[in-house]
Amino acid sequence: MEDDEDKEDTNKNKKIMMMYVNELFTSLANLLKKAMITNYEPLQEEVLNLLSVVATIIEKEFVPFYSVFMPMMLEILANVGMNTI
Repeated sequence: MEDDEDKEDTNKNKKIMMMYVNELFTSLANLLKKAMITNYEPLQEEVLNLLSVVATIIEKEFVPFYSVFMPMMLEILANVGMNTI
């Protein structure tokens, strides 16, 4: 019985999140770009954490936003590798 309640809660959360997802991801993309330009790693980390949480909630509906965030994530990974050498 709890599994059905958990699924129902998850679906409700997903429906709520989907109402705001376009604006949220636009804001997150802008914040991440600014954090990358200024090399402000704490903000990069927080934006990526929030992005992960929201993407987990909305699941396959994240697909349209993948192409926006993946290049930035790859750039962050490349810079981390350069900064640790």
